[in-house]
Amino acid sequence: MSERWVDYFEASLRGKKLLDYAVDHWTYNMQLYYQIRKHVPLPGRILEIGCGLGLSSIYLQECGYEVTAVDKSESVIQMAIRSAEMLSSHLTIEPADALDMEKYYNGYDACFSVGVIEHFERDVTVKLLEEQKNCARCVIAVVPSKYTAYVAEITDERIYTARGLKRIFRDAGLRNVSLFGYGDIPSTFHSCMKYVVPFGAYRVLQNYCSYTMSIGCVGTSKG
Repeated sequence: MSERWVDYFEASLRGKKLLDYAVDHWTYNMQLYYQIRKHVPLPGRILEIGCGLGLSSIYLQECGYEVTAVDKSESVIQMAIRSAEMLSSHLTIEPADALDMEKYYNGYDACFSVGVIEHFERDVTVKLLEEQKNCARCVIAVVPSKYTAYVAEITDERIYTARGLKRIFRDAGLRNVSLFGYGDIPSTFHSCMKYVVPFGAYRVLQNYCSYTMSIGCVGTSKG
């Protein structure tokens, strides 16, 4: 799977400058960063699981957080290190197995992942979240919705609704679980609806009805 992700990131960057790609990435994920800022005051300690190119971790570190980014693939780790070097970041990037995070237990205020947990069977996904719960008091995960099919082929991803993802968080023993969604669906119908439906109703569709490209969930390990 690691080589697949290297191919994916290389294809994503093909013909683009890293900074241009990073700006698009940061802009798209602003709702995720808002959720992190909402739950973790500065300066806090953040752990990213499955960091990919490391762009979200680089952004959060520049915001003032102390961030550690981990990935199981050594090839992906090297790509993240190159990203940090090119963007003049001193991000801490380390190899780690998401199913064995004991080294990081109780060391962070928040743990987050984007596009990671949906690649595993449900029982394994619960174990992944349990490991993250041991690392941080706040756990955030973002997965693609079924509307990802508009822009890419769905392969081994498990496609969850917002409510389905919420149930997985609760099965992992996380509390105070809340949902959020972001990412406009690239369809003519969606574009028209966005300008017709009141903003509040539109956010309800994104946050609770899975009518969005990315579905996020937040839970706490205590309290």
